[in-house]
Amino acid sequence: MVRVDRCPDRGCPARRASHVRAILLGTLALLSARCGEALPGDQPVYQRFIAGDPGPPIACTSREDIRRELDAAMAAKQTARVWMIAQQCYLPFLGEVAGVPDDQALLKYAQNADTVLTSSELEAEYHRFWKDLQRIFNADGTMQGSEPHLLRDQVSPAINLLQFIQGGVPNRAEALALLTHVADQLLAVQRSSGLFGAPDLRRLPTLMDSTLSHVQAVQRTQLEDHDFEEGWQTTSYQGGLQLDHGLALALLAQLHDATSDDTGKWNHAARRAEYAAAARRAGEWATAQPCVENFNYNAFSAYGLAHLGLTLREKTWRRAAVEKMKLGVFPGTIPAGHFGDLRDGRYMDPHNARNGYHWIIVRGAIATRAALEAEDPDAEVIRYYADLNLGAGVREILERGVCHTSPAHELAEHCQRFGCDASAERALTSTMFWNHEMADEPVGPYYRWRVGAGAF
Repeated sequence: MVRVDRCPDRGCPARRASHVRAILLGTLALLSARCGEALPGDQPVYQRFIAGDPGPPIACTSREDIRRELDAAMAAKQTARVWMIAQQCYLPFLGEVAGVPDDQALLKYAQNADTVLTSSELEAEYHRFWKDLQRIFNADGTMQGSEPHLLRDQVSPAINLLQFIQGGVPNRAEALALLTHVADQLLAVQRSSGLFGAPDLRRLPTLMDSTLSHVQAVQRTQLEDHDFEEGWQTTSYQGGLQLDHGLALALLAQLHDATSDDTGKWNHAARRAEYAAAARRAGEWATAQPCVENFNYNAFSAYGLAHLGLTLREKTWRRAAVEKMKLGVFPGTIPAGHFGDLRDGRYMDPHNARNGYHWIIVRGAIATRAALEAEDPDAEVIRYYADLNLGAGVREILERGVCHTSPAHELAEHCQRFGCDASAERALTSTMFWNHEMADEPVGPYYRWRVGAGAF
């Protein structure tokens, strides 16, 4: 067996050595460029996505200035200006560095595989996953151990479990019981504003976990006492609270749906109404948050809002998800044909060019596309950019190989909802094979698609 080393921070597009030269060139690129000039080639597709005056051009002389301009335009909901700054200023300023992940030197890969997992192998993976959950959660839905944790550590495995349940599992009642306990824990910590925040870590000893230590450092250096409430961070520094909040919102929305068609003791109208009320409050918080220039944060809000729209079938939440993607996510896309290589369709800044963040954005795009009705005026362009982002990730896998299994969730979700062409299915098959070989976390959406749909 070829060993696949886990890539740090879920990033995994490999890059050729020639990109070292690209990074050096990027530091010198277009320092005197001015935003507002037309892009080369045909009229960009994004121009069909926006309306209104983009405002005066800006001097594209430093990355920090460009990012501040993006933040200001996003906060003011000036969609046309955001697209102008991103596409006609930020992208040319980055030059050859655009689309090159900032963790590329750490990446390792395995060759693609064409072995399709059998239904019995997938069912065995579910049983392994269920055993793992017994080591993660206490019976009441709290996390085991005394170490602090972020809500994402509680919510992400719960969302994965829900996908398995929707595919059909032998212990459905027991699994739903665990999920409702996790949901109860979420409801207990939801703030009156609707926010699912981050725990206050400021006064704990310095934490060793890299994610926790980052949150702790931000809380200690960037926030004040008034940014906290009853042990929870309530001010979203640079948009970071959208991550855990969006996941929690998506879980509550999907759990409302899962329990609404169940039989037995979990089919309680009062419980579903409680989930819906909490999810609506969370949706209001997410809608009110300004988009930020870190594109993947906004995608988490879109992901939660789209699932709320899917569940409650309310146009308010569908439109809110669309606005997050139009204003705060898709502007960061490198247009098709811009470079003529694997960077086309990826995200321009080196942080969001990381494979893990790219697929987080794809997740939000898939959910938003699924939530839209065919007659929605933005449906065509949402579908275009969702497919452009997905296709970039698929091409990366097929040409570079598999580095980490994170795309399997999003690819399976796409295939289950919209169908799967040969390229996407091969990329998914390969990532699922290495997921199985590495004994990584099983992938609920794939199980739901292949086992639940009776594909075998």
